[in-house]
Amino acid sequence: MVGNNDEILDVRFLGPDESHLAVVSNSDQIKVFELATLNCQILTGHTDIIVAIDVFKKGTMLVSSSKDNSVRLWLMDGEDKTIQCIAVGKGHTHSVLSVVSARLSRKFFVSGGEDLTFKVWKISSENRKVSEKGQLSTLSVSYTEKAHDKSINSLAISPNDKLLATGSQDRTAKLWHLEQEAFLGSFRGHKRGIWCVQFSPTDQALATSSADGTIKIWSIADFSCVKTFEGHDASVLKVTFLTRGMQIMSSGSDGLLKLWTIKNNECIKTFDEHDDKVWAITPTKSEDYVVNCGTRRLLRARLPPS
Repeated sequence: MVGNNDEILDVRFLGPDESHLAVVSNSDQIKVFELATLNCQILTGHTDIIVAIDVFKKGTMLVSSSKDNSVRLWLMDGEDKTIQCIAVGKGHTHSVLSVVSARLSRKFFVSGGEDLTFKVWKISSENRKVSEKGQLSTLSVSYTEKAHDKSINSLAISPNDKLLATGSQDRTAKLWHLEQEAFLGSFRGHKRGIWCVQFSPTDQALATSSADGTIKIWSIADFSCVKTFEGHDASVLKVTFLTRGMQIMSSGSDGLLKLWTIKNNECIKTFDEHDDKVWAITPTKSEDYVVNCGTRRLLRARLPPS
């Protein structure tokens, strides 16, 4: 997909069967493409650049965060696939740079950004309904925490919805217990700011990527670094686990995507199709393909057999 997309900041599959692709690209709108036809819905409501989006497990609910200091909740209609904003949350005092949905339920999501805090937003049954009068419901915050000394760039929720990881420009990642509303510990070792944090889907491990050009795998049990991956020549902007946690894919400001095998620290494939920053990567559920996005370009890459 090449067109008037400017710099694409985030992308997610949408719909129960991944029939749509939601794209945010340096604007206050979300573009939702139907993959079969490339017909596009444009979602409006934010008043400044949308930085991040995430999709809940069933694929019909989307959350977005923006430089307008707000978050919004969107719902896809099951029949005609139209998408409406159903709720809005205000409370951050600066740009909201990251947002992540609960992994198992549709009861909460978390946002964080330039005000150094993260907020846990409750989603009620009223929030999940489309108002007959077209009115938006208001999201409420159940937990706010000043988490870092600089901007929070990334958030991740563990597969069981109990833990939250935060990654910051202050060069640290931190672990929090959501149910107990407690700080558990810090991951220290990166030499520059952290751009992305991701939980392993199978192991008690966390992956982080940094502006220092490295990716690190950490033990959640004792906060120790167990592996470091080096290969990018610039900031590593995004990292995601694949093949049941046995591989990771990374993207960087050098325009490269790299596929790594965790067991032997080996880069087995490099994709060199972008000429600028690659801000987001998202695989299909089957992991046959991964969609990645950069400046004015969306690409689909077929993954090699694991």
